[in-house]
Amino acid sequence: MFDHTTNEDLVKEVILGNTIAFNELSNRYKKLIYSYLLRSVKSKQDAEDLGQDVFLALYKQIDKFDPKKAKLKTFLLGITVKKILHHLRNKEQSSKRFVNEFEYQHLADPRNFSNELEFKELTSIFTEELNKLSTKDNQIINLRLEGFSFEEIADITGSTHSAVKTRSCRALNFLKERLSELGHKLF
Repeated sequence: MFDHTTNEDLVKEVILGNTIAFNELSNRYKKLIYSYLLRSVKSKQDAEDLGQDVFLALYKQIDKFDPKKAKLKTFLLGITVKKILHHLRNKEQSSKRFVNEFEYQHLADPRNFSNELEFKELTSIFTEELNKLSTKDNQIINLRLEGFSFEEIADITGSTHSAVKTRSCRALNFLKERLSELGHKLF
């Protein structure tokens, strides 16, 4: 029914009370949100629960979405990030990592290593060092690895563009230094 309808048109329908339009929006983004949540909280049950919270919050806040300011995906990930941070604070797990070894494929190609074991060792070290970053820096690096621009990350995290860029640069420099000290070169 809504296969060729834009997100913006679906949002308008949802604001008018069309629950079928909301179901379509949810279906378009549920895999993205669930996978992001699962990587962040490392628990299927928590990811499912938070996913419901995210879409409930989207439904309640849908009238605040402005397509001139951000894409719906960015708006939705902003809600998701806030839910994750709230969840981690409540569980006193703010040191949880936001990146797993599958995402490192963007930074290093396993074919560049003499064997798979060497690659796994490097990603394990990278993960360990990444966990030493603040939650905010960790989140920024994760979103960059997902392909978001600094501007989109600023919208999602509620930071300024320059703050995101500075934090990203500082975090990457920290990771480069630590890997170099440990005898590894990743990028």
